[in-house]
Amino acid sequence: MITVAILLNGQPIMARSAINTGKRELRGPAGKRRTLYSVDDGSTVAHDPDEGAVRLAIRLLETIKEPKDSPMNSPADQYTDETRLDWTRKCENCGQSPIVPITGLCEPCTFAVEREGTERERADRAEAELAESELRCESLRGSLAEVQANLEDAEKSLAEVQERP
Repeated sequence: MITVAILLNGQPIMARSAINTGKRELRGPAGKRRTLYSVDDGSTVAHDPDEGAVRLAIRLLETIKEPKDSPMNSPADQYTDETRLDWTRKCENCGQSPIVPITGLCEPCTFAVEREGTERERADRAEAELAESELRCESLRGSLAEVQANLEDAEKSLAEVQERP
């Protein structure tokens, strides 16, 4: 996870956070593998890890749209105390800062919860998928044992036929 913030007089006025999706894509003539990041505004940023963290931070800053109606072009006035980023507390899900006070979560976790459900729900889905996979494996083991038994029977029959004059 990465968070990039812009502070004015020591106060955060803009921030952008992203979380590594674990997915990669191939791009360019050299077929470079770029890591995909899910950004808190719902967009996706592709980044080549060889370019370093500063280049990723710049890409994240480039996704910020400055409001035109604010005299300082600062979105800080748009937020209430419940939605203004709180840099003094840690996310209840991942332990990162800043958080959105109304959710108690950082921005990526706040938006991930909306898209994917809570960490517990994801863990429950993963456990269900694992249980289903284990059942499939057990079924395949049973099928394999049956095939091996049939093979042994066939080998015995072949040996009997070969022994006949």
